Amino acid sequence: MSLLLGGITRLLAGTSGLDGLGLLIGGLAMLGLVQALRQADIRQEQLEILLASARRLTAGERHVFLAEPQGQPGELAREFNRLADRIRETHLLLLEERMLDQAMARESPTGLLVTDHEGKIVRYNPALLRLVPPVGEVQGQPVRVVFPVLADVVEEANRSRTFSEKGMTVERRDLLLRGVPL
Repeated sequence: MSLLLGGITRLLAGTSGLDGLGLLIGGLAMLGLVQALRQADIRQEQLEILLASARRLTAGERHVFLAEPQGQPGELAREFNRLADRIRETHLLLLEERMLDQAMARESPTGLLVTDHEGKIVRYNPALLRLVPPVGEVQGQPVRVVFPVLADVVEEANRSRTFSEKGMTVERRDLLLRGVPL
């Protein structure tokens, strides 16, 4: 700023007009550079805020919202906020679907069993325990150990990666066992 004032003063005083003009141009360039640096600092700060907010959203925080300044940073913030809204909406829909699926499995009269690729039990419903009494602890155990009567169907479905079915009688009940790989 002092370069700018010095250039204007010399130019107006008429002494060394060329020097004064050079100082004036230099001062204006410096002023422009200072303003550009301030804007760059502001943009850098806005980018850091955006990055921190994106990290919070990625970490699972659901209520992240950015202030929306003018210009391109504001446009970016608006798009970020729209994305965060969509993530929140999708998360709520998935939670609702999960609760519905859990209620259906829990209340179903059909026994349901989910295993991992090694045949270890991941999920099951209460009806399964009523239809086929387990041998010991269920969760995380191999099907062959806990439900030996189900093991062939489950292992065949896992091995062939296709639908497997077998009829049998368990405790005087006729059952149709179906294995469907996920």
